[in-house]
Amino acid sequence: MKKISSTLLAAFIGLFSFSGANAQLTLGTSPYTQNFDNIASGLPTGWGVYVSATATSLGTLAILDTNRTRGLYYDTSCSSSLVINGGFKNYPSATAVTARTSCTTQPTISNRALGVRQVTNTSSLFPGSDSGASFVLHLANTAGKSNFTATFKLQSLDSSSPRTTTWLVQYRRGTTGAFATASATGTLTTGGNSFTNRTISVNFGSNLDTCSSDVYIRLVTLTGSTGAGNRTSTTIDDYSLSWTGCVAPTPGAITGPTAVCIGASIRLDDTTTGGTWTSSNSSIASVNASTGVVTGVSAGTATITYTITNACGSGYVTQLVTVEASAVAGTVTGADSVCMTLTTTLTASATGGVWSSTNTSLATVSTTGVVTGVASGMDTIKYTVTNSCGSVEASHNVYVKNCHLGVTTVAEGAFTISPNPTTGAITISSNDMINSVEIFNQTGVRVYNVTDCGKNTTVSIDWLPNGIYFTKINGTSVYKVIKQ
Repeated sequence: MKKISSTLLAAFIGLFSFSGANAQLTLGTSPYTQNFDNIASGLPTGWGVYVSATATSLGTLAILDTNRTRGLYYDTSCSSSLVINGGFKNYPSATAVTARTSCTTQPTISNRALGVRQVTNTSSLFPGSDSGASFVLHLANTAGKSNFTATFKLQSLDSSSPRTTTWLVQYRRGTTGAFATASATGTLTTGGNSFTNRTISVNFGSNLDTCSSDVYIRLVTLTGSTGAGNRTSTTIDDYSLSWTGCVAPTPGAITGPTAVCIGASIRLDDTTTGGTWTSSNSSIASVNASTGVVTGVSAGTATITYTITNACGSGYVTQLVTVEASAVAGTVTGADSVCMTLTTTLTASATGGVWSSTNTSLATVSTTGVVTGVASGMDTIKYTVTNSCGSVEASHNVYVKNCHLGVTTVAEGAFTISPNPTTGAITISSNDMINSVEIFNQTGVRVYNVTDCGKNTTVSIDWLPNGIYFTKINGTSVYKVIKQ
C-alpha cells in the first residue's frame, strides 16, 4: 500500500473547512468596514479569493481554508507543511502578533486577517498564485455614491521568506473589460525577509462614481515575485471603504395642528420642499398630495407622511392626526311645565354637557337638570355639549305656571282637609256649603272634579300617583295636598 504524503493529507483535511466567493455586497452607510475576525465562518459578503488573475480577468475562484490551526507562519515546529504550503488562509493579524509568535499561540489570536501563502505557479496543489493571487471585493453597484477612498493594512508575516511580491490595487466597472490601477499610497510589497504591517491608502477619484451595475475592487499581483527562496505569507486586515455624494434626503419635522374636526381642514407644513403628502387611511383623513391640507372624514386617527425622494432614495417624516367628531347634545326630555316654587327634572340623552336657563327670572336649572319655577312664563332650558370642534345645544321649553290659579287663599280655618298627607282619601269639612271640589296636578291639569258636596265630603285619591296636588274648593280656595 502506498503511503499518503503529509502534503496530500493536509490538502484533504482542508476540504472540510473552506470558503469560496461570497455574494456581492450592497453598500449601506459610509464607511463600509471589514476586520476579517470572523472568517472562520467563511468569507464576508462580497469578498472572494482568486488565482491566475490577469489584467482583464478575475481569474479562477479559489478556496479559503477557514481553519485557524492551518494559518501559520514562520514557526515550523508544529508543522512545516502548514507554514509553507500554498493557499488562502485564516491568519492572525500582524496587529496582534510579532514576527516570532509561536505556532501554538497563533491559532488562539482572535484578531484575524485574510491571507495567502504564495507558491510556485507550477504547484499542482495551488497553481496560479505567483503571479495571479488576488483578494476581490465585489460591489452590487455604487449608484448615487461618489468620491470613493479606501484604506487597509497590508501585512507581511514570514520574516524567513526572502522573495518579494509586488501588489496592485485595481478596479473594474461592470463584469467585463480590463481592470484599471488605482492611485495608492503606501508600500505595496511584501516579503524580503520582513515582518511588516503597513497602511495603504487608495483614492479612486471619480472612477467608481454612480455605477448602476457590478463594481470590482481587488488587491492583485500580476507579476511574479522576485528573488530566491520561499515566498512570504501576505495578509490584509482592517479594510475601510468610504464615499460621499448623493445621500437620501431627510425632511424636516412636520409642523401644524395635530387634530381636525370631521368636515374641517387643517394645513401641515415641512421646511423641506418638493415632497409628497400621503395618508395612512383616507377614509379617516384625506390629504392633498402637494399642499399638505388635511380634511377630516370620519372619527379616528390617521398617519400623515411627507416623503422626499432623490436619486439616492427616499426620506420621510410622519405626523399622527386625530379626527374628532362634532359635539353631540342629543335630546332633552321631561315635563313641559312646572309650578312656581316647585321643581321638575329634565334628562339629556348625551353626557358631559352643561345646563342653563335663558331667563333665570322665570326658571333656574341645576347642574343635574333640576328646573325650579320662579315666575309665570315660558323659559327655554338648554343643554350644551362642547369639545374641540365647538359647542352644540339641545333645548326644552318649560312653562312656569301660577298653580294658585290667581285666587287668594281663604282665611285659615274656613275649610279643613284631613288627613294631609294622605295615602288614599281626604275629608273636607266646612261650616259652609261645599259646592265644588277640583284637584289639579303640578302641571296645572285638573285630575278630579265633584260638585254639591254638602258641608262634609270624602274624596278618594288612591288612584292618583304619589306627589303634590292642589285642591280648589268652591272655585276660590286652594290647598296643597300631599299624596303618599
